[in-house]
Amino acid sequence: TFVMKEAPYGPFELGDALSMRDTEKALKICRYLFEYVGRDIPELIGIIHWQMRRIWEVKQYLAKGGNERNLAAVLGLPPFVAGKFAASAKRFTMKELRDACEELFRLDWKSKTGRVNAFSGLEEFLLRRTNVQLTKVNVHA
Repeated sequence: TFVMKEAPYGPFELGDALSMRDTEKALKICRYLFEYVGRDIPELIGIIHWQMRRIWEVKQYLAKGGNERNLAAVLGLPPFVAGKFAASAKRFTMKELRDACEELFRLDWKSKTGRVNAFSGLEEFLLRRTNVQLTKVNVHA
């Protein structure tokens, strides 16, 4: 009999590693999803953008006095996802989240127009956004 093993990582784990600022894990998952699973880099950029955008929305909601208990209902997210995003929002400043979303948008555009290698660009993004000391560096400005 043939038994199919479950993949050790899915695309959302990449965003989770990014939100935990775990450089090694983020790079490992990115390479795994690209090389072994065959995920398209623009798809990964889109998923990460979706996650970072939700974390930014959570940060804004809480900054305006929103209640963390109402977060799932307000944002239309499952409670466990809203809880993860609330925890992630505490690890980033508003500016970091805004800048990350803008950088992902530019990376997506540049990769689709041939101005940057998508895989290398995503790895550079992950390096900058997971390493607090490197966040001042902006290679794609």
